[in-house]
This record gives sequence, C-alpha cells and structure tokens, in this order.
Amino acid sequence: MTYANQTDFLEALSTPVEKLCKHCDTKITFKRSTKVFCSDNCRKNNSRPIQNAQSSPAKAREQMEYFDRVNYSYELYLDNRTQEQRDEWIQAYIDNPTTKKIVCNPALLNAKTINIAKIAHRYVMKTYGVSIKDYY
Repeated sequence: MTYANQTDFLEALSTPVEKLCKHCDTKITFKRSTKVFCSDNCRKNNSRPIQNAQSSPAKAREQMEYFDRVNYSYELYLDNRTQEQRDEWIQAYIDNPTTKKIVCNPALLNAKTINIAKIAHRYVMKTYGVSIKDYY
C-alpha cells in the first residue's frame, strides 16, 4: 500500500485492527496488524499439544484393546450352549477382579447394543436383586 505522506502512514499504523484470536476465537481489537493472539496465555496454550485419545497413539491402542476384550468376552459367553453353562461362566467372569472395569463401565451399561456389561448387570439383578455396581 502506498501512502501520500508520512502522516497518512502513521495514521494507518495507529488504526486498530479487528481480528479473531487464533486460539480462543474471541474478537479483539489489535493495535498491531501482525498480532495473532489476544494474550500470552492464548499464545502459550496454542503451542501446547492436545493430549487426548485422538492424538495419542498409546491411548488409542489402549482403548482398542479394551473394547476388543469386551467383544471377546461376549463371544466367550455366547460359546456356552445352555443357560446353566452361561450362568456359571458369567458368575466366574463377575467374580474375577480384573473384569470389574468392564462390567461396571457406565458407557457399556448405557450402550444401545447388548454387551458383556449389560449381561452381567442383568444376571446380578436376577440372582442377587442388586445392580452390578452395588454387587462390588
């Protein structure tokens, strides 16, 4: 951009510029046209990596293994032919302390599809009259 004189140039520099902060998307009036963030905190937070399952390969693998274990348990339950065998198997599964994380998982208990946590909950309700969370 070309300016007629130095006064026009200085006025253009002092004219506030409205932009959105790159991190928090708040509308801020900047005095400098090259400013990108509204504060030091936004600048620092923008450079930090996101730490969640979507960006962490280790966490994504852990969740995949967890749900594979859930599905495998359901398949093992269905391998039992009679209801008596299934009841024995589910009782042993519930009594195993390493499976508590699966059978008490709220996401699995509230899921729309049938899974091992729902089967364990129904079994405990039928047999003992309490929910699976109260059973533990």
